[in-house]
Amino acid sequence: MAVISTIFRALLRKGALVGVIVLLLIGLVELFLWLFMPVSPYVTHRYTFQNNMKPLGLPSESVFEVDARELRKRPPAEDREETVKILIVGGEGNYQPLQSVEDTWWGRMAAALEKRYPEAGIEVGLRASPAGARVAAGSTALRSGISWSKAHVPEIDPDILVVAFGVSEVLDILPDYQYNPTAVNTLPAASRFPGWKDKMVRLSQVARRLRHGRHARATENDERRSVLEAKNHFLRVMGNQRSVYETLPFDVSPPRRTDPSRDPSLEYLDGLKAFQRLAERNDASLVVLTEPTLHDDLLSLTELGRLKRPRWLKRPTPESPNGSGLRPDPAWVERELTRYYDAGEDWAVSADVPFVDLNRETVLPKSVENFVDDTMLTQAGSERVKDEVLPVFDSLIKKFLAK
Repeated sequence: MAVISTIFRALLRKGALVGVIVLLLIGLVELFLWLFMPVSPYVTHRYTFQNNMKPLGLPSESVFEVDARELRKRPPAEDREETVKILIVGGEGNYQPLQSVEDTWWGRMAAALEKRYPEAGIEVGLRASPAGARVAAGSTALRSGISWSKAHVPEIDPDILVVAFGVSEVLDILPDYQYNPTAVNTLPAASRFPGWKDKMVRLSQVARRLRHGRHARATENDERRSVLEAKNHFLRVMGNQRSVYETLPFDVSPPRRTDPSRDPSLEYLDGLKAFQRLAERNDASLVVLTEPTLHDDLLSLTELGRLKRPRWLKRPTPESPNGSGLRPDPAWVERELTRYYDAGEDWAVSADVPFVDLNRETVLPKSVENFVDDTMLTQAGSERVKDEVLPVFDSLIKKFLAK
């Protein structure tokens, strides 16, 4: 028994020694990877879309990269003394999967700023809420954007925080909406690392590489890519949306928001204030943009024919208590957006926050030259938006570089 006990203790000592050596090796590998070869904890999805979009004012090919945070990124130019980080959080009008980063208004703006300031590299991240992504009744792009920002703004650490909402805040409001002054402030932060595997990925570079490898080998990703990258996939989807749109009745009685207790524009203002507090906590400058749309009370038949709602208004009727699809009245949408944006601009002036109204006819004429549908911009529309916002960002970059 003594011999067995001695052997057992020796094995334990050797096992412990081997365990310590293994842990030290793993620690050294992790240290090396963190210092010299770090990778993001977020898997990136990359697609190349081919659609015959030139007749509609967009390129026929676009590269769309988005990571697991729903973030598109534009890396800064290399060999620059300073890097300025800009984060844009907005609604569906900024989503633009049919434009590569360099074609978007924000990609164009960043390139122009780097030409003006050769000492600065402009890094841009964009998180936009695509139509159809909000499945909860009454959910809006603004609410989704606030929850996302509470989770991700601290880790992204932007120098400039840009918010651009409006369309969803008009079209996604339920008929029985009641204004709650605490609703926006009590929105929870989106979960960044919900499970134990996610927490391991947060802490370990090795775990990150294992996840990236599994993602690259996953057959479901290949299946999804084959669907999305099929030639003219998005063109067919837009055609199907148009077919559904044409079957819907016109909304002849849009709501009148005269009662403050039922006015969702107050929640829009609360959202802007919430983003201001978030920017201040993270030592970032805030910029507010409006979300432009083709909706207008003077739309021609040509422009009206281009309105393709990826999601419809739903209002209860006696025949359909859960809500029936309706085509929104473009004039009502325009009036509501103007009301929201006028209130937003008044607040921005009082708070000394830069505010750019992109929904004005003098900035972005409401025509098929600038819009692919009711929110998607053409190449020409993106260039006009870039020209309009460039002076504001130019001023902020000057202040940043002068620090």
